[in-house]
Amino acid sequence: MALLTVSQDLGVFGWGDDSQIFRDILSLPIMMPIVQGLVGPGFRMDHSPFCIRMQRGSEGQALHATSQPGSYDPLSTYQWDNGRIHCGLIVVQYQLAAVGEGDGGWCCLPGSHKGNVTVPPELRNMDPAHPGTRHVYQPVCQPGDAIIFTERLTHGAFPWDADHERRSVLYRYIPGPLAYVAHRSGPEQFGYLSAAAAAAADDDRAMQMQTGWPADWLDGMTPEQLALMQPPYHTGAREHFDTATGMLDQQRSDRLSKMAAFARSGDGTPQEPLTQANYEKWRRIHAGSSSSAKL
Repeated sequence: MALLTVSQDLGVFGWGDDSQIFRDILSLPIMMPIVQGLVGPGFRMDHSPFCIRMQRGSEGQALHATSQPGSYDPLSTYQWDNGRIHCGLIVVQYQLAAVGEGDGGWCCLPGSHKGNVTVPPELRNMDPAHPGTRHVYQPVCQPGDAIIFTERLTHGAFPWDADHERRSVLYRYIPGPLAYVAHRSGPEQFGYLSAAAAAAADDDRAMQMQTGWPADWLDGMTPEQLALMQPPYHTGAREHFDTATGMLDQQRSDRLSKMAAFARSGDGTPQEPLTQANYEKWRRIHAGSSSSAKL
């Protein structure tokens, strides 16, 4: 019998009202300080979050990582320095359905993100005859549990062997100045530059022009969520999450809301990068106008 293909739903921010829960998870308060502790202040979402669904008999995925010889990637580093972990691209995977022992799904080689040795091909394919396969770990999870890992960790997926469907939603975070995926790389797989060309001719989608994300993804987002959707930036030059709490303070939140309104104004103002400096310039130009007074 042929194996079932894994389904990846890449447009979870574009599902209308059903997307709200996924927007909320993007800036989940309990998770943000943890992400900041690993990636640093000013982190951003890198590319499209997506949902993985697997039914019994769905094929797995071979082990892979950026820690293997010849595959080093400076954007997904892992470093221990002065008593702290510093990461590049990380993944937060929320389990929406229970994962029991032996059910399959996500798995990893614990500690491999710190290794400097080649994983043999037989082990990458999780060949049961290879002695190292017994070290591949599949965690047991309850709905709502989260798995956080660096892309340097050797990871993959076992075939799914449970009666119920596997459902996992994945978010990727990265330090503010970096971008792992910049352009669209597939259907609904967007990066921050994906839609810039299409939006350039549409003043009503000015914020999309600045960020590259589809406009309907951004509608209704909170200032905290918008902060995570910004293009790469120097962390001293843009509004970002507070270093102590992982959340925007009220003053930063208010400024970001005003900048978002500026980018969406559609009043003929040249649409420039979404920065505090450009907002201040726009406010000086329109001083005394009804639109600036409302802001």
